[in-house]
Amino acid sequence: MCFSVRYNGKLVAFCRIITDFVYRGSLWDILVHPDHQGKGLGSSLLGYALNHPAIKPVPLIVTYTSELIDFMCKLGFETRDGLLIMQRRPIEYS
Repeated sequence: MCFSVRYNGKLVAFCRIITDFVYRGSLWDILVHPDHQGKGLGSSLLGYALNHPAIKPVPLIVTYTSELIDFMCKLGFETRDGLLIMQRRPIEYS
């Protein structure tokens, strides 16, 4: 799923999560135009994406980045074995 923010008709932020909608989601992008960084736009966009009704039930969200570790940890991710992981609840397999 893709999420974006437009300002005056121009794309200024973008977020992409790929998921099976059941067990796992993978955050591939969180991008904010340099002119709009530092204003909370990335945090708001990612918060919106993670709480979207189609994404919120997914128990495990992973991402791979070395540049945004502090940013992602503030939003609930934790580092584990070189990954950034947000585990909302244990995965239940049936």
